[in-house]
Amino acid sequence: MVEKSNNKGHAKPLAKAKRTRAYAPKCDEERPTCLRCREGGWKCDGYAPVTKRSTNKTTCTSPCTSDKENSNVKDALANPTTQGAIVKMLSSQTPTAKLQSAAQLLPRPTSLDTLESLLERRFLGHFFKFTLNSISSSYDTGNFWLWTLPNLIQDQRLIRHSITALGAAHWMFQSDGLIAPNQITHYNAFIHRQYTMAISHLIPIMSNNQSENIELVLVSCLLFIYLETLQGHHAEALRHLISGQKLLKNLSQRDSMSPVEATGMLPKIATLFRALGSIVNAFGENKILSDLTVYAKPMHGPGDPNQPYDSLTKAMDDLTLLELELSDIQCPEEEAIKRDSGLEEERDRQQQVYDAVIERFLIWDKRFSETEKVMSPSDNYDFLNLKVQQAMWQLVLEEKFDEEPELQPGECWPLLDMIEKMLIMTPSTQRTFALRADLIPPLIGIYGACKDFSVRRRTITLLRLRRRKELVWDGEEAADFLENDLKMCMIGLKTPSWPDIGPLANKNALLCYDDGN
Repeated sequence: MVEKSNNKGHAKPLAKAKRTRAYAPKCDEERPTCLRCREGGWKCDGYAPVTKRSTNKTTCTSPCTSDKENSNVKDALANPTTQGAIVKMLSSQTPTAKLQSAAQLLPRPTSLDTLESLLERRFLGHFFKFTLNSISSSYDTGNFWLWTLPNLIQDQRLIRHSITALGAAHWMFQSDGLIAPNQITHYNAFIHRQYTMAISHLIPIMSNNQSENIELVLVSCLLFIYLETLQGHHAEALRHLISGQKLLKNLSQRDSMSPVEATGMLPKIATLFRALGSIVNAFGENKILSDLTVYAKPMHGPGDPNQPYDSLTKAMDDLTLLELELSDIQCPEEEAIKRDSGLEEERDRQQQVYDAVIERFLIWDKRFSETEKVMSPSDNYDFLNLKVQQAMWQLVLEEKFDEEPELQPGECWPLLDMIEKMLIMTPSTQRTFALRADLIPPLIGIYGACKDFSVRRRTITLLRLRRRKELVWDGEEAADFLENDLKMCMIGLKTPSWPDIGPLANKNALLCYDDGN
């Protein structure tokens, strides 16, 4: 009789026991023996016992942290040594690397008590790893989101619920077409729950008019705009944008700002709202948003026209500021001037502002041309982007103030070639969400400005190429809208004029809003 080693003698039974338990979940398919276990030859563990919750303990139903954990986080963020290490590490990184590093530096929950579910942890992680980079743009001066959210998320459940919902919505947007239909409802319900909890924390904050609370309301408003946009609820996104801009407008009309408002987050928040307004009003059909020029910083000198830019980033920053100034111009309509002759003075003032912006652009144009001679990076995405924006600005220059531009087919083909190159450079494996109106509004503009049907067909094709979304401008939605417009033009139901793009209260426009607000 061969003796068996104690270790070997128990190795297989132990492994078998582990396998048995791995395939023997608590279940109740059929009593007293589980049907699945009986047919598969597994041992059924029976049924999960009903456990009574202790009445002495309070269950946390929302993401929260203990007082001790919050205290540790605050101490860590307030520690000069920690702050110095963060600044030193981020100072040598690119903006994208900074955002990813910031996500790693944020205190992470280590127990299930700090978050409601695994989904919350998953989508918080997605937000800091991917979404934060998408919502940070050249308008985001000083990396506002990078330095603001780490502090707010520790103290404010409003912000935590908001960015969890936003992270989930962004993940669903990028995974479009890859999620099982039965799971879409599940994820949408999760997003709705997070949004509802965020609103429940927002309501009591709105009743307190302290400066810190006003800033918190505006930050949550920005997050809600991004959330609604990613879900395709453009009318809801516009409602949040209009509300936030009205609040900023009311604050600017007060006699004076408090020191906290003047030096805190408010000016940076106002810049972000102006930028979003600039994207929405890309076609200037209807100025539904408030005038926030009071928050605009004095622009630095345009520089030497004969001096090239040090980098393409600097050239883009200067052009971005010009775009904001151009978007702020609100010229009274001719019909309004006929009713009120006093508006003629306002029109003349806006004309002067317009002329000043154009003069600054001409200097930018010369500097960029000099930059092109030095760098000539013809296959660089940023360079092609600047070339497209330059061409669209030059289109504006060729027309009189307050008139629709027109393009000939020969002017359109080179532009469309550059845009196609840029689209091919973007990832094809997932959808792109951006907070810059770089490609979709220019394509819509080319469609409207050129009456040639072959040009219009190609713009529609390019709008579908990468399923791109630039805030409220969705490439696929724009393609469907313009394709229907083109069919009507080809059969003679309408003239090949500019379609109703929006934002308009007209339900037949591409971008609609609720005129009840």
